[in-house]
Amino acid sequence: PVLRGVSWFFIWFFRGTPVYTQLVFWGMFAVLVPKIS
Repeated sequence: PVLRGVSWFFIWFFRGTPVYTQLVFWGMFAVLVPKIS
């Protein structure tokens, strides 16, 4: 049940979020990753 809820949330989030917003988010995430590791 927990995995099903988590997967439902991810599907809902990525379908509901505009593509441009996702591109900005993943771009910012990619910039932060080298600083973390």
